[in-house]
Amino acid sequence: MSGVTFDFSAVDETEPGAGSRSDPTQPGPPALLAPAPISGPGRPGDGWRTVAYVNWVLVFAATAAVAVSSRTIGRAVWWLGPPPDPSPRWWLAVPIGLVVVPVLAVARRHPRAGLVGISCSLGLGASALADVGSTPVVAAACAAVAVASLIGNVAVWVGLRQYR
Repeated sequence: MSGVTFDFSAVDETEPGAGSRSDPTQPGPPALLAPAPISGPGRPGDGWRTVAYVNWVLVFAATAAVAVSSRTIGRAVWWLGPPPDPSPRWWLAVPIGLVVVPVLAVARRHPRAGLVGISCSLGLGASALADVGSTPVVAAACAAVAVASLIGNVAVWVGLRQYR
């Protein structure tokens, strides 16, 4: 083993990322797992914003599916009304507003975006109560959408509180 020598002349320390730790002026190796930038205390970061957006897009799709299905079977939700006697168009603002308001809160990175989402989920649940007497199956479907929305929004709220 005495005849083994190492030739270090082939190492070029001038290439980017090849700096030594003893020379602070040279750039070090790139960080592969650099931490994500913090968006601010209690404000939704990009990951939680994505979760909230996906949650509300799915809630909108599910609410639309329940509305179309209920109208198809002749037992429309209260804010649509039956086909012969439809509800006023401005009643559509209730479910649409309950979906748009939390999306806007997340888009604006509002610090209470999680609580806004939970409140709107509870509002969707309250709007399902209007159909309990006339169409309990439609009310159950609306309540299921509200509960699913509530679960997603509680997760977002806990995530915002835990990972500030």
